[in-house]
Amino acid sequence: MPDETPDRRPSILVVEDDEGLNRLICRRLAQAGFDVRGVFTGAQALASVRSAAEDSRPFELLLLDYLLPDTNARELFLRLKEQDRLIPFIVMTGHGDERIAVEMMRLGAQDYVTKEVNFIDLLLEVVNRVLRELEVRQNL
Repeated sequence: MPDETPDRRPSILVVEDDEGLNRLICRRLAQAGFDVRGVFTGAQALASVRSAAEDSRPFELLLLDYLLPDTNARELFLRLKEQDRLIPFIVMTGHGDERIAVEMMRLGAQDYVTKEVNFIDLLLEVVNRVLRELEVRQNL
């Protein structure tokens, strides 16, 4: 999916509080050709989104862990919406809760991924699919 020119690589912000998992996700996405940044809290995510937008290099996709130390994906989405910084997002969770999945999809999540066996491989497939779909919508 990613274009190989450095300035055209889709940029993704990974918001995951588990440091090891955050690094693993970032590494796999970078190996797949994405421009990736990882943060661990909602506050760091808000600051990163603001900074990227101010630098005219906004993130094209957010990967949000549902439960963070200082907030959750729902509250983080609402804060971004208040700041007019809506970015397509995929929710990740360690607990497959259908109610949370429905709620996040209603808020506009592009997809919802449960952290289970082969999670990283599935996440990479979902990221590629979502970015393709977003590109198609943008070109309509």
